[in-house]
Amino acid sequence: MPFDVYDINNRHMGVITSLFPNNTDILMVGITNLKISDIELDLTGLKNYIAELYGCKNIFGKIKEDKLVETLRNVWENKYKSYGEYNEKLLFRLLLLEQLCDIESFIKIDKSKIYGYLLLDRKNIEMNGENIIIKENIDYIEANDGHNGTPIYGKVIDYPIITVENIGVGEGLLLRTDFSHFGGRNHIHKTKFKILSGNAILPITVPISLMIKKDMIVQIYLEKRNIKKIFCDGVFYMYYNF
Repeated sequence: MPFDVYDINNRHMGVITSLFPNNTDILMVGITNLKISDIELDLTGLKNYIAELYGCKNIFGKIKEDKLVETLRNVWENKYKSYGEYNEKLLFRLLLLEQLCDIESFIKIDKSKIYGYLLLDRKNIEMNGENIIIKENIDYIEANDGHNGTPIYGKVIDYPIITVENIGVGEGLLLRTDFSHFGGRNHIHKTKFKILSGNAILPITVPISLMIKKDMIVQIYLEKRNIKKIFCDGVFYMYYNF
């Protein structure tokens, strides 16, 4: 993006780094001591992207500079004049936040300095100057040495539901499997719960029995856009083929 993100107690939590997989309304905040002044923003790439977005290029792909400047000033006047005097760099960042393109392609950040992630619901963003404020008390971040990966931190906010579902013969055939694939079992377990991470509430369903409770702290690990591991109450839960 980037934007610095603070909690309700004015603690710097980190910076926006990417989109959350499979959800266009949720952003990922990298928990880090780095601030936007430490992060390189690809302004040339952003300018090209925004010129394309607003139809400010000629047939050869060259930016029509005068048209782009006029367009951007109109956008600022219509949407962002509450931020004060026209600021092109800030406008680029705001448009990147609004359009939700591939954020990661426009920033360079040392990922070894990201200790975990929080989630940010872009529909519920509050700004203080050029900073984003999460109006929540974030008291669920625990020490993480990075050995097991970089987790998303959250807190369970409802009563988890564990279900056991029978698998009929027909379902087995549809899944192109038989009961031998389930080790003699003809049922599957699921756990459904919701977490609060940052200012985002995320419903989660995983094909495993998790021994979790309301108000428990959880760490969620992604692999190739899917949840592959969950840590809570001193236990790692891992599963495959999900």
